[in-house]
Amino acid sequence: MTGLIIFCRSVLFYYSAGVALGLIATLVLIILLCKRLMGVRPFLLLLSGSWSVSLLVIYFGVLNLAQILTKYRYYALGYLCVVGCFSFAVCYKHGPLSNEHNINLLTWILKLIGSVLVYSGVTLPQFAYAVLITLFCINNLHHPANLVHSVYRKLKGSAKKAANRFITEDEYREQTEAVTLIALENLRKYCRGQEFPAWETVMKMSSPKRLADFILKGQHLTQEEVSVHEDQYGIGGSFLEAQLFATEENSRSGSENWEDPNEEEETDETQTIDFSTLVIEQLF
Repeated sequence: MTGLIIFCRSVLFYYSAGVALGLIATLVLIILLCKRLMGVRPFLLLLSGSWSVSLLVIYFGVLNLAQILTKYRYYALGYLCVVGCFSFAVCYKHGPLSNEHNINLLTWILKLIGSVLVYSGVTLPQFAYAVLITLFCINNLHHPANLVHSVYRKLKGSAKKAANRFITEDEYREQTEAVTLIALENLRKYCRGQEFPAWETVMKMSSPKRLADFILKGQHLTQEEVSVHEDQYGIGGSFLEAQLFATEENSRSGSENWEDPNEEEETDETQTIDFSTLVIEQLF
């Protein structure tokens, strides 16, 4: 039974079963080949009839096997060669089973046949039941083992799963600097390679000298650009001052939103008075 279950997924079993079917049930093989030329009902009727005729031929062939091998030896040998080669050619044309559902169906059919053979080959029913249960447990033992292994892996992964941590601003700057340096170095290597279109790139660029400095010396920024960047984004730069003033204005606007509405009216009145006085002073 185990051998049948193993060989049902092999190419050797496929060709052996096909050749054996062609030898012992030639009429069945012919009906299967002519399936496309007939309807469903005629095909089923002919298939059932061909199986009955094939079983009858097999029965009389087994009874008269010795007489056939002695009197009709050459005919039997020619039949085996011709029908065997034809069956092998048909199996080779269609190829082995590739659909998983068909393979599983064949597997279960072979399991059923093997179980029937084991039960009929053992005289003691209790021993036959024990053998069948043992074979069933051995063939299906991997399912609970895989289930236990998957549950163990999930529990182990959830226990060792680390919590997400956000990086700090200093770590972000360090990572950006490191990644930028690596990318620039890769770009320099590419520009030095033979696949780099140097002349086309030089024609498109406004300052080829900067490209040459970058490829040879690794300088991708001028001193003026560095100083401008430090003035804008360095300590005391305009960018930080703008952010600082923006935060102060936001805090002030937030605090003003919580003021008394009467005070707002008073401030509006004082603003209108100040504006009117300024207009009068400008006129006179």
